[in-house]
Amino acid sequence: MSDKFKIIPKLHGSGFAKAGNTGLKSWQAINEIIANSVDEWIKSETFYKSDLILRIELDNKPRNLEKSSLRIVDNSSGIKKEDLDNLVNYYQSDKPTHKYAKILLGLYGFGFKGSTGNIGKKITVITSPNTKEYYKFIIVHDELDKMELKPEIDVETMKHNSTSKKLFNGSSTGTIIHIEDFRKSIPAATLYDYLPVSWNKFMSNDVVDLDGKAFPKKLKIYVGKEIKKENLIFPESTEAHKDTLTPVDIKFEYTDDEGKKKGTGTGYFGFRFKNTSMVTQGINIYRNGQLIERYNHSLYMGTAEKHNDHNSLVGELNVDVAVNTVKTALEDTEAEKALKASFFKEFQKYKSYVRKMSIAANKDNDFINLAIAEYRNEFGMKSLATYKKILDAKGSLIESTSESKKSKKSDTKLTHSKSKNNLDIDFKPIDWNQFSLEGKVYTIEFNPFDGNPDNVPYTITSPTLSALPIYVYLKHPNGKTIIDAINKKNKNQADKFLLQLIVFEAVEAFLNRLNHKKKDIQTIKEIILEK
Repeated sequence: MSDKFKIIPKLHGSGFAKAGNTGLKSWQAINEIIANSVDEWIKSETFYKSDLILRIELDNKPRNLEKSSLRIVDNSSGIKKEDLDNLVNYYQSDKPTHKYAKILLGLYGFGFKGSTGNIGKKITVITSPNTKEYYKFIIVHDELDKMELKPEIDVETMKHNSTSKKLFNGSSTGTIIHIEDFRKSIPAATLYDYLPVSWNKFMSNDVVDLDGKAFPKKLKIYVGKEIKKENLIFPESTEAHKDTLTPVDIKFEYTDDEGKKKGTGTGYFGFRFKNTSMVTQGINIYRNGQLIERYNHSLYMGTAEKHNDHNSLVGELNVDVAVNTVKTALEDTEAEKALKASFFKEFQKYKSYVRKMSIAANKDNDFINLAIAEYRNEFGMKSLATYKKILDAKGSLIESTSESKKSKKSDTKLTHSKSKNNLDIDFKPIDWNQFSLEGKVYTIEFNPFDGNPDNVPYTITSPTLSALPIYVYLKHPNGKTIIDAINKKNKNQADKFLLQLIVFEAVEAFLNRLNHKKKDIQTIKEIILEK
C-alpha cells in the first residue's frame, strides 16, 4: 500500500539533463553520489556508531547504453520527506548551516543533479529515513524536459515490511540510487582504478571529526551484487617508498569578502622508484577526505608544465579551502592562491633532491638506498641503522656501485642477492596464484563479477597492499570458463595452463608497474609456466 505526493523542482524541466553537461568524468560523477551518502552518515552522527556500507552494482553495455545501469546502495540515514525538495533543486541544502558543515563534503546542492545527469537519463531514488516508511520516485529527463517550466515529480510513500527493512544493505534506513539509459560507457575498470584512491581516507580512518579525532568507524565499499569479502574495495595510497615519506603541515592566511581567515593543508610527499611515469607524478588533492584532483603538479611547479625531473615525486594533501561547484578542482580564490604559494615556498628546500630521486629511480638498489640515506640525513629524519651503514660506506659506492655487487660478504650488506634463476630481484613462487617479491607475499585474486563486461572476460586492476585483483565477468562465456578452470586446475592440464597464463599476465603488469627489467620478467614467466 502506498500514498503519493509531489515535489516541485524550481527550475526548467530541461535543467536535470543540462546539469550533467558540466565536464564531470565518470569517476567524479560516481564520487558525488558517494559523497552524498557520506554526508548523511556524518550529519546523522552514525559515523560514531557503525560503518557506512556502500554497494555498487554496474551493468555496463557499451553497445547498448539504453540497457546499461548503475545501482548504488547505502545504509546511511536516508532522506527525510521534508528534505526531498533539496535533492531536486539547485543551491538548496542544509549543509552550509549544519553543525558538521566544516567537515561535510557537499555545500552547493548540486551533486545529485550533476552526477546522475552525467551518467544516465533515468534515475530511480528509493530512500528511507526511519523504520516505518520509505519513499520512491523516478526522474526521466525526457519527460521533465517536456514539462518545461512546470516540472513535477511523483513520490510514493511506502510502508515498511520485513523485506523492505533489509533493502539498504541489511538496514531499514538508507538510500538506493538506480541510474539507467547511460549517456556514455562506464568500464568496470573505472571503479577499481578510482574508488581505492578517491575514498582511501574514509576507508582507513584517516579523517577527523570536529574535535580533530579520527572517525571511529569506516566507509566500506563493495562492488557486485553481494556484500562479501571478495567484492570489498581496499584503500590505495601512493607508491612512495616508506622511508622517504615527508610530512606536510602548511598553515596560511588569506583575505576574502568576510575578512581575514586561516587555512591548512596536511599530508605528505615522498619518492617512488618504480613506475616513474610523468603522467602519474604529482600530489593527490583531497578536501575533507574526498579526492578532488589526482596528480596535481601546480603545487610544486607553479605555472610550469610537468617535467620528468619530478617523475619520482608523489604525495597526498588534504585541504580545507573551497573547491569548484562540481568538485573537480580547487576554486580560483584567494585561499587557493595562498595555499599554493605556501606549499611552493615550503617545497623549495627539497627541490634539488627531487631530481636526484628521479635519477636514482633509473639506477640499481644500491644507488637508490644511497639516495634515500642522503635525503634522510639532509632533512634531519630519524637515523635508521640500515641507512647509517650506507652513509658510512658512501665512498665505496660512489667509486663503483658495481664493485659492491661483487662482494658477497659486504659488512654493510648493500648488495642485492640474485636468486637461483639469475634474477636481479627476489622472486619466489609459493602457490599457483601466490608469490613473494622482495620478501613480501602477494596473492592473485580471482573475483567473480556479475556485471556485464566490456566485451572482455576479465580485467586486471590496480594492486592492493598484498593482492593483485582480477575481476572475472561471469556474463562473458570465457569468464565462466576461467571460474570452471579454477575448480578443475588440479585435474586438467589445459585448465592449469590457462590459469598460469592469466596469473603471469597479472604478475607481468605488476612488475612493469614497478619498472622491473624485461629479462627478469621473461625469467619469471618461465618460472610460472613451469610450476
